[in-house]
Amino acid sequence: MESMRRNDQAMLQYSNIDFSNVTKKKIIGVEFFESIYAIKEENRRQYVLSLAEQRAQELTVSRQFNKGWQTFLRSKAKAGAVTGNRTNFPEQPLTLNAGDWIADGDGVKRMVRDRYGNLKVEYASHIPVMPLEILQNTGEGTEKIRIGFYKYGRWNKILAPRSTVASNVKIVELADMGLDVTSDNARLMVKYLAEVTALNTDRIPVVKSCRHMGWSGNEFLPYTEDMKLDSESQYQDLIASVSSLGGLQEWIDYTGELRKNKVLRLTMGASFASPLIAKVSALPFVFHLWGGTGVGKTAGAMVAASIWGDPRPGKLTRTMNMTVNSMMQMASVLRNLPFFGDELQTIKSRFENYDKLIMQVTEGINRGRMTDTALQQQMTWENAFIFTGEEPCTQNVSGGGVKNRVIEIECTDNVVNDGNGVVNFINKNYGLAGPEYIRFLSDCSIQELFEEKMKQILAETDTSEKQAMAMALIMMADELAGLAFYCNEAPLTVEDVKPFLKVQADIDAAERSFREIVGVIMEHEVNFKPDVNTARWGRMGTDFVLINKFVLTRELQALGFSFDAVKKKWAEKGYLLKSTSGRYANFTKVDNAKDYYVRLKYDGM
Repeated sequence: MESMRRNDQAMLQYSNIDFSNVTKKKIIGVEFFESIYAIKEENRRQYVLSLAEQRAQELTVSRQFNKGWQTFLRSKAKAGAVTGNRTNFPEQPLTLNAGDWIADGDGVKRMVRDRYGNLKVEYASHIPVMPLEILQNTGEGTEKIRIGFYKYGRWNKILAPRSTVASNVKIVELADMGLDVTSDNARLMVKYLAEVTALNTDRIPVVKSCRHMGWSGNEFLPYTEDMKLDSESQYQDLIASVSSLGGLQEWIDYTGELRKNKVLRLTMGASFASPLIAKVSALPFVFHLWGGTGVGKTAGAMVAASIWGDPRPGKLTRTMNMTVNSMMQMASVLRNLPFFGDELQTIKSRFENYDKLIMQVTEGINRGRMTDTALQQQMTWENAFIFTGEEPCTQNVSGGGVKNRVIEIECTDNVVNDGNGVVNFINKNYGLAGPEYIRFLSDCSIQELFEEKMKQILAETDTSEKQAMAMALIMMADELAGLAFYCNEAPLTVEDVKPFLKVQADIDAAERSFREIVGVIMEHEVNFKPDVNTARWGRMGTDFVLINKFVLTRELQALGFSFDAVKKKWAEKGYLLKSTSGRYANFTKVDNAKDYYVRLKYDGM
């Protein structure tokens, strides 16, 4: 007991603090904590801290003492952060205030004191890491942060949502992108990035961002310095494809010769038209080249893609062997840049026909989808879809809405001659016209030119408004591209494009269905004659045919039409003669058997 007392007295003398006179109020006060913190020698400070804890227990304020001491240490760390170290990474793009973190070529670490005041090292990262940029998506009200990390002798960059970088669990996902973060150092990495970001609000650039390319107000991404894309991590390959290589004048001279082919020129026109759709409040449309192999359809589409970027397959030109949802996601990222899909027939096995696909991509918006917690943001787009394939994408039974949305051209002759030479050239010269074209548009009266083209087409052809709209966009874009790049080129005329426009009879379901059913009746005239050994469909007059309603509905359905959907239009056009009571079918007798029959105009044509 005596030895213990002598030891305590020695420790008290060693500490230079008379603990017998320390009161409750004093032992949990800041001045007392400062006196302990002022002791520089680690062993001595630990002894003094132990004595202080013992005295706090005697005074029954042990809990308050420990809590106060920890709070005091945190305040000291925070005070150190205010003065702060500076990042000293190799080849660092920014110099930031690192607070109490030591950020140099060895990584990111800090010295902390344990509960006894002993110093120890905590590593947030063993490689240089720093926040580089904050991207604010003003449209969606979200933020992302660009993080740089020095690895393999160079600075690498990744873009991540702020919620990912703020979560000890989610930040580990960035390990897939090269960041050296594990479940062991995730907490410290999150803390370091948060503190350094907060300390450098005046140094870290903050820029406006957008999740899609194309128009954002008067800016056009990626051709602007005032706004950046924040969706590069999800669609890296697609966004990286909108790039440039080679020489603009060489591209102009080369494609100027190719444009002597009208089909190739129209394909380029559809590509140039894509950014104009939003400017004139028009609808997305499909431009489809179809025909046998070896006529240069794919090469022609790649020439049109080279306006904006890398036209190679897997870059801007994509195989159509993908889901419709993937297609819509890509379209929403392109937004106002054209979508290029090659070999449409590769998805034929998934569709009875292409009608549903065409309607979905030309609507410009996807269906809303629910997650477990919320409604996902809807995807929208306002662009042209340029497809190639071995067959037309609309059929005789396609609805008028589908046919209206498609400009399709059968390629009986070569779209380009020397396809290999063309592809080799544009693979080395691309993405140069796009920025110049967008700049050129700022001085053009787009709306007036569009309305003028629409009026010309509607006045000189028997097409629909939607067909006229799509072709007016192509003709307008072709003229603007001519003014921007091909000075000696005459604009396309309505006569030039007239062969590629559908007339009303091709679009109107009532017209097409009546034409088809007349063909069926002509094929089965024997079924309308009396005293024959076949199923009786009705009877024929001099200028009409009386056909059993059940038979008519069945045959129309086999052709892809509905009697109920077309009967009113037939009556309005005079193709169907109503009964005296105004009914579309008469209950009458044929061959001594009564049933419902429909009277149709028919002259045996």
